[in-house]
Amino acid sequence: MFDAKVQKREGKTGASTIPAVVYGPDVDKSINVEIAIKAAEKLYEQAGTSNLIKLEIQDEKKPREVLIKGVARHPITGDITHLEFYQVPVGQKIETEIELEFVGDSPAEKLLGGVVNKNMSTLPIKCLPHDLISSIQVDLSALKTFDDFIRVSDLKLPASIEPMLENDVIVATAVAVKAEAEVKKVEAAPAADVAPEQEPEKTVPAEEKK
Repeated sequence: MFDAKVQKREGKTGASTIPAVVYGPDVDKSINVEIAIKAAEKLYEQAGTSNLIKLEIQDEKKPREVLIKGVARHPITGDITHLEFYQVPVGQKIETEIELEFVGDSPAEKLLGGVVNKNMSTLPIKCLPHDLISSIQVDLSALKTFDDFIRVSDLKLPASIEPMLENDVIVATAVAVKAEAEVKKVEAAPAADVAPEQEPEKTVPAEEKK
């Protein structure tokens, strides 16, 4: 679990802070807060959207357990401009996504010259807040041939985490690369019309002209 501190927001934010909001089933009214820009960037980089955060709000004695549910970024700089903190309901399962961490080498890619297709980067799941994990490993070494697949049912998940996709959904596979040689027909440019070579004028001897 990660720690973060925010201040209650009234009106515009300061030059070094960005706006944020805290909401959820256990929150009577959304709470407008602000957080330091550097703290927001670091928090999102470390916690992402699948790690619990112990959020301390100014003037509140007890921290709230939240998840980052929404992130807005500047269209040009890419800097975070707004965060949404979702306060997880006590004793209830939540729905979120956990990042997939692809590890190992696929023999089908390394030895057979194929390419690994990763069909998803996160897995939607359901679990209690305290059962959340930061990532799920996907071992690509299982892809030995082009007939092998890694399905949701092949993922090693804790019993406390329930995937929200069917077991036969394909997570990753290896496919053959078809080398298609593009044969370009180079048409010879038509020969330029060349004027027929003219025969040199014959010089008639003076005697013949008479």
